Amino acid sequence: NEEAFALDDIEEPRLLEAAAAFAKEHEMLLIVGYEVADTDGSENDDAVNKSILVQPNGSVTGYVKTNLIPIVELPGYVKGTGDVPSVATGQGVISNVICFDDTFPKFVRDHTGSTDILFVPSWDWQGIKHAHTDLSQLRAVENGFSLVKPTYGGISTVVDGQGRVIKRFDTADTGFDTVQFADVPTKSIPTPYARNGNAIDLVFGLSGVVTVMLGIFMLHRKNGASRLGK
Repeated sequence: NEEAFALDDIEEPRLLEAAAAFAKEHEMLLIVGYEVADTDGSENDDAVNKSILVQPNGSVTGYVKTNLIPIVELPGYVKGTGDVPSVATGQGVISNVICFDDTFPKFVRDHTGSTDILFVPSWDWQGIKHAHTDLSQLRAVENGFSLVKPTYGGISTVVDGQGRVIKRFDTADTGFDTVQFADVPTKSIPTPYARNGNAIDLVFGLSGVVTVMLGIFMLHRKNGASRLGK
């Protein structure tokens, strides 16, 4: 999940080395989410919320959370550059973002164009866990990829590119010391939104404005008719 543990920046190289060795030994792809404390002043004392995507050959691609939660993470955390890791594997193209990143449709669409499986390590709380899970599932439907969202303090879910739930569990029910397994479709589904999202967003935005204006017009017309009736 997001920020599964924390460590100092001087300890991070040992983590990367250990993760690379583990992935090579077990011939697996590994995604690890953690927080790095700035002890050398290189990040102006800001923490770094990041993840690493480790390939079976031991190569490591890092990602820093780009869309930070106001007040909770901003200020206080380093803002990422939006350079989402994407790796072609025998199980499809795998990418990952972090938690609040997937709340933004355009960000996800623009940075996951060829993705077959998107991992979203997250950390939620009671008040938002249902809404965030629903939004995550919507990102899968919009872009046609499978989505895996392991979550601390909330709902972990796995859905396919049509939004069908493969796995879903709440840590409030299962506890935190569990291991979950899921068979995930490894091929994305082309969608109109993934190809033409900007135009679709514009159409829906304009339709919303037109609807509001029409509602105001009808309200004024109704009030005018009422005054004339008197």
